[in-house]
Formats: sequence, structure tokens, C-alpha cells
Amino acid sequence: MNRIALGAVAAIAVSAWLLVGVAPAAMAATVSGPSGDFSAIADNSNVGAGATITGYTGAGGSVVIPSSVVIAGQTYSVVTIANSAMANDAHITGVTIPGTVTTIGTQAFFQDAITSVIFNEGLRTIGDFAFFDNHVNQVRFPSTLSTLGVGVFDDNGTSEATFLGPAPGGVVGPGGLSPTLGASPLTVNYPWRFGAPEDTSADAYTTPTWLGYNTVPVVTVSFDLNGHGSEINPQQVASGGTVVEPADPVASGLTFTGWYTDATLTSRFDFGDPATADETAFAGWATLATTGVAINPLSVPSAIVVVLLGLLLMLVARRRTS
Repeated sequence: MNRIALGAVAAIAVSAWLLVGVAPAAMAATVSGPSGDFSAIADNSNVGAGATITGYTGAGGSVVIPSSVVIAGQTYSVVTIANSAMANDAHITGVTIPGTVTTIGTQAFFQDAITSVIFNEGLRTIGDFAFFDNHVNQVRFPSTLSTLGVGVFDDNGTSEATFLGPAPGGVVGPGGLSPTLGASPLTVNYPWRFGAPEDTSADAYTTPTWLGYNTVPVVTVSFDLNGHGSEINPQQVASGGTVVEPADPVASGLTFTGWYTDATLTSRFDFGDPATADETAFAGWATLATTGVAINPLSVPSAIVVVLLGLLLMLVARRRTS
């Protein structure tokens, strides 16, 4: 082939690369391989896209999905568990999903022997029949979950499901074919603020039932310390229940005066009242004198007036006796 012909071939090749917008060195290359007890697949031209778990060869038991895998010397975050990746393995009795995983594929853990599953924040999608025919009695879904397929926990005997975020799409109730959470009786716990009428979206939770499942709204009581003392964790309680009064907070130079329902500290918070909506208890404080006696700052001007009046009366009495 002469130089002209070679040049023509090269020109055609370059033109083709320009048309598809991919240079030879940047063309996608799928890599796969084992990483410990797991097999995974990834695109080494897009490391940031992460890896997909495609299989498992470990001994079973309570399995922790890794947050990253190494394939051909390159580290990838695990973002997906493939369809049927760890299905039909009677040795798997539990599974923990790391926060890097956003998607669990269809039938990923189909017909294992799982009794407990731990999801972490970050998970967005659980595919159809992902945990079908296991033995998960209670399950807790992260607030990031947005899609929950059909039959996910069907045939598990699940009695309680707790959602930490808004109602996900795709849920099929016990009256439908392949119900997402299995047949009733089952109780769904959900955050009060994501239920109707507080949440006006079409998919909002409802009470006393949601899609045929019994429901319990859960309210949150938070504690505002007004910038003093150590943080107190919020308490969650079923709507209509009562929260436990926490130990009195402590702050240097101040004395705690109680909990109030409002930031202006005008109304006492009654821990014996049923909690039926999310609410905040506000801490009241008073300054502490050097004697250790609490002094209300608002009463100081009155005390000064009393002292001045006393001095004035003493001066008047001295003048009368002189």
C-alpha cells in the first residue's frame, strides 16, 4: 500500500473517531474479576461510576457487602448489586448493605435464608422480588429510598416495616399480586410529617391503613437547649404516646428552669400529654449568682430600686437624728 493509501486510511479512521466522539484511548472497557468473596464488574474508563456486585462465593452467615472492590488493581465504590447476584444461597442468613449502594437488583437475594437485613442511607431503589422467600420478620428502610418493587419481601412472614422517609413509589399492597411487603397482618411505621394531611403528595402515607397495610404514624420530639448544655437526642414515639422527660441539662453559670413549648418560654412542656405531632421542647435557663442562688435577670432592676430606697431612708433617718 503506498503512502497516499495509508494516509487515506488514517484520515478515515480519525474521521470516524471524531464522528462518534470517542478517541481510541478513551473507549469503554468493561473489567471484571473476584474481590475477596465477591465478584464484580466495572467500566475502567469511568471509575467514578462505581462497580456492580455480580456474585458471591463466601461461606455465608451474616454477610457484609463491601463498600469498595479492587478489580485489576483499580479500586471502585460498590454502587449496585446485580440481578440475582446472591440468590439461592441457603448459607446467607443476614446481610448488611453499605451506604455506597444505591440500587439492589431484581431477585438479588431471592430465596436465601436471610433473617435480618440492614440498609444504610444512600439506598434509592430495591428491585422486584429482591428478598423474596426469606425470613425477615422486621425491616427498616432508609430515608433515601424512593422506589420499592413488587414482591420485595413477599413470602417472608414480615410483621413490621419501618420507613424513615417519604413513601416510596411502586409499593403493592396485600390485596395485589405479589405484594411488596407480603401479606397482612403487617404494620407500617412512618414519620408523621410524611403522612396525609401534612404531606399533600399523592403517594403520602395514610392512617389507619396505607395500601391495605395497617399503619402507625411516628412523631418526633426534639429538644432545643437554647445554646447551652450538651445535645439531647430527639425521641420518637407512636402518635398518641408520651415521651420520657430527659435528665436536666447542665451549663456553667446557669441553672435549668424547665422545658417549655415555645421559644419565648411562656408555657410549660407537659411530658404527660400525648404526642400527636412533631414538636420541640425548649430549655429555660436563669443566671446563677456567686452564692449559687438562681437569679432571674428580669428581677435585677427591681432589686436595685429596693436597695436605693433603703439607702435613701437611712439618710433621712440620720438627718432627723442630727
